[in-house]
Amino acid sequence: MRKGILEKFQREDLIPERLGTTTALMEARAAVELIPDGAMVAICGAGGGMTEATSLIEALSARYVASGSPSKLTLVHTSELGDGGDRGISPLALSGLSSRVIGGNWGVAQASRDG
Repeated sequence: MRKGILEKFQREDLIPERLGTTTALMEARAAVELIPDGAMVAICGAGGGMTEATSLIEALSARYVASGSPSKLTLVHTSELGDGGDRGISPLALSGLSSRVIGGNWGVAQASRDG
């Protein structure tokens, strides 16, 4: 990681380098443990249920349901994420999980758009 990112990171105790590993890859469940309350989280994908960060989205949703954290997130997505049902960004349409959502397209993100 670049030094600037390390300086801004709010939970330095959880940075992979500080955990004794140098891998840039980790399981979604471990990745969402790094997200503090009030963070900005950007999620990319092609929409329509394809090439989306489904594992990450589901892990973030599950963590919030289980613990109430992280909360008050700013969620950002640049394209249509979803399948018109329960995939895409829809699992993150939970009261309290986000304080703001900035989206490029809401066409198939039914729960996020309507909730």
